[in-house]
Amino acid sequence: MARYEALEQSGAGKPSEAGWLRYVPFLALPFSVFFAEIWFHTNQIENDYQFNGIEREVRALEEEISAFNTELAELEGVRRMAAEAASLGLVEPRASQFHLVRVQADPEGANPLLPSQPYDLAALGMNLETDSVDHPDAP
Repeated sequence: MARYEALEQSGAGKPSEAGWLRYVPFLALPFSVFFAEIWFHTNQIENDYQFNGIEREVRALEEEISAFNTELAELEGVRRMAAEAASLGLVEPRASQFHLVRVQADPEGANPLLPSQPYDLAALGMNLETDSVDHPDAP
């Protein structure tokens, strides 16, 4: 019995309280790799999300630029046509060159597709002589 008492006092039979510390490096390495992988993967997903948002914004801006270029081409076309019309001597028609033509619907032979009320048509008087003062280049 004395032998067991001596062992109890020396602590040789008890497991050491610091004995589990020798396994910490072996456990820390896999867990640190695991957490690093999670961190890198989370950052990659966040970067992909931001990249997709930027791509959507770029596509929207490209569409807006395309719309502006189309509008610019239309506006430049009108300016070019106005400049060419002036160089050809074309002018805007006067009010006296327009004639109002009133058409009455015939109730007997009325077309069901046409309205029953009279309507007006504006026709440009091509056979009328023009005033040479307003249109010096006109025939």
